[in-house]
Amino acid sequence: MTENDFVVELDHVSVMYQTHLALRNITMRVREGEFLALLGPNGAGKSTLIKTILGLMEPIAGTVKVFGVPPKQLGKRRTWIGYVPQVTNVDPNFPVKAFDIVLMGLYGKIGLFRRPSREDKEAAMRAMESVGMQDLTDRRFGSLSGGQQQRLLVARALVVNPKLLLLDEPTTGVDTATSSSIYDLLSDLHGKGITIILVSHDVGIVSQYVDRVACINQSLVVHGKPTEVLTEEALDKMYGCDAMLFLHGPMPHMVVKKEMAGVIGLEDLKKEER
Repeated sequence: MTENDFVVELDHVSVMYQTHLALRNITMRVREGEFLALLGPNGAGKSTLIKTILGLMEPIAGTVKVFGVPPKQLGKRRTWIGYVPQVTNVDPNFPVKAFDIVLMGLYGKIGLFRRPSREDKEAAMRAMESVGMQDLTDRRFGSLSGGQQQRLLVARALVVNPKLLLLDEPTTGVDTATSSSIYDLLSDLHGKGITIILVSHDVGIVSQYVDRVACINQSLVVHGKPTEVLTEEALDKMYGCDAMLFLHGPMPHMVVKKEMAGVIGLEDLKKEER
């Protein structure tokens, strides 16, 4: 295997967030074409890890490489990366149409004060078609449902034809059916060769779709295939003794005490089991 087989390389990475250590000594590789889920409780450092890969946060120790170079040195290759933030980080009252949201994904290429070309607009429409949003081009972003907003943010990330797609909790605030449709969409994109790194709390659901999982609680607990690493021992290190894993067919499920469910974000799984 050559160095070029890895899209993301983290070597003994530690990151501070404000006054506390958010990530401690993370070493991990992500292969080209891999679908990886970052799992862990709130405050475990998952979003910090995504931002570190993007170059938005600097490690205090260790090295990060994306496509073989530090994120700050990507240059034009930065357009190889698509990023989908949590929808809660986007102002729903922002007075902009769905189509314009997708065009924003091209601003790094177009420039802030230049008008988009016909080719740019065609690329935006193709991205909307790829997520099934082509009929909502003139709808205001804030009037869309949570699931539609998430799909639109995925389209914005896809408009640059990325080789690497990073998503931070893309199913937050949506119902189970919408969540499944988003995972189906990501599975289709993965089938087209895009490397995907996904932050999620949906342990049971996401395990059906991804190649590998990285369980994080400041440090890297385990990293490997879902069926091999999602064990009670790993979950105990992530969530504490209130978590329990059991198998039901091919999909692992996790249940937690009721008072922990909101923290871990698995109330939907508890309902399904009842």
